[in-house]
Amino acid sequence: MRFRLLLVLILLVFATPSYAQDEPTMNSPFVLQNPSPAVGNNLSGGWDSKWINPGAMVFYEDQFHMFRNGFKSWPGSVTVGYTTSADGYTWLDYEDNPVLESKDIDYANVLIMASSVLVEIDGTWVLYFYTWDTYQAPIGGGAIGRATASAPSGPWIPDPKPILYPGATGEWDAAQVSVPIVLRNETGYRMYYSGFSEDRKMRIGMAMSEDGITWTKYTHNPVMQAEIEGDWDFRGGVERPRVVKTPDGYVMLYRSGTNLGLAISDDGIEWEKYAHNPVITGEMVETGSSLWFFSLLYEHETYLAYVEAVTGTTSQIYLFAHEGLFRDNFQATQK
Repeated sequence: MRFRLLLVLILLVFATPSYAQDEPTMNSPFVLQNPSPAVGNNLSGGWDSKWINPGAMVFYEDQFHMFRNGFKSWPGSVTVGYTTSADGYTWLDYEDNPVLESKDIDYANVLIMASSVLVEIDGTWVLYFYTWDTYQAPIGGGAIGRATASAPSGPWIPDPKPILYPGATGEWDAAQVSVPIVLRNETGYRMYYSGFSEDRKMRIGMAMSEDGITWTKYTHNPVMQAEIEGDWDFRGGVERPRVVKTPDGYVMLYRSGTNLGLAISDDGIEWEKYAHNPVITGEMVETGSSLWFFSLLYEHETYLAYVEAVTGTTSQIYLFAHEGLFRDNFQATQK
């Protein structure tokens, strides 16, 4: 009898994901789930042997799906691999990775980076990516594109041309548009993206579409920027938005410098930044780490942030989580 009771308890524990809820670090609502990476790079010399980032992610049919970007070297090309997880912790690679390569996109002069993925009502998978025209950092030039497939493993068919281009000379996003995240809503689609100006300032904009193919930039872009001198994100600007729609409203994780900040919005246009930003820093992984690309999901009433941390000469993906909602204890910056 005692053995049966123990067995039932074990099954209950493993049936539902459980996320660590230790005391947050540095007033951060996010907690690192494990000092070891959630997804590591392939040190044997494969397509992702140097740098990896979580690229595009979606939770679909009770499974986590990640289209991660992998590098053998930098400068170098980028390939996109597919990996899945039942619990968000343990990941299984598709046996025929990679599923998409930069060379597959005719208008990618240098490389592509997978950034957002969704599944249409008819079962079509849609992957949004952005291109680089040069290896110049932090701005590589390029536009935002799209590819479709009947299954996540492909084959992926890219659209013949980009769906969003940089702005005209002198506009806030004239140098590059990048790192899109696409949400489907009642009237169509909404995209948040990074915009780079010719003087290298980084801001976040929005675009709308009825079909996910033809896009119109929001008239009053950018929707978020660093405006107040002395704030943590003033010098580095704001970029790489990861947005989810939850019971909190719209929730955004974004990057400035090499750390991540948090913001929320009722309508996805007017944003309030968390008073204790940044919420995820390299020191929360390992001293000396810097944070680059990341993804944000909201599943099982939990916010999950998959974050690329660069330490030394390689990068790996770590998982941070926050169980519950932000709204009740969110302290907006009032300045």
